[in-house]
Amino acid sequence: MLTMLVLTESTLLPHDVQRLAEFHDDPSDVRVHVCVPAREDGSALGQADELVEDISRTDFSELKDDVEGSDRTPAELKARAKRHLTASVDALVGAGLVADGELVPDSPVDRIVQIAEENGADEVIVITAPHWLEEVLRRDWATKIYKRLKQDHREIPVLHFIAGTDTVVR
Repeated sequence: MLTMLVLTESTLLPHDVQRLAEFHDDPSDVRVHVCVPAREDGSALGQADELVEDISRTDFSELKDDVEGSDRTPAELKARAKRHLTASVDALVGAGLVADGELVPDSPVDRIVQIAEENGADEVIVITAPHWLEEVLRRDWATKIYKRLKQDHREIPVLHFIAGTDTVVR
């Protein structure tokens, strides 16, 4: 059985589920392990990236939240991540894939690399909203995961899709 690791920051959209189900000839021969971070990205680059995205979309309600900072508690963030995880796993199972998942309390990059090494993952798929600054500066999750796996002499393909589209970032 082929093992696919999926890292996402929100619930997989129907388009993403369909893409994952069609990646391989027999979806029932694919095990998908979904990881969802249970915290917000607190890095300065991540915050700057969100500001740029909000301005480019003229989404001033989110811009205000990003400038002032989130007031969500860790429990609220964990509950939100759990909803994303449950909905994503359910959608994948509904598409004929064998799927499970976990919340990632700390670094999603570290956890994906750990799972890939422990379970012999065949591929890693990162599905996120666009993060233009991080992607241009090569500080996005997919690039970090690819570099860490390569550093550990693991030749595992790492793809990064923009959620809900066919756009491949990496």
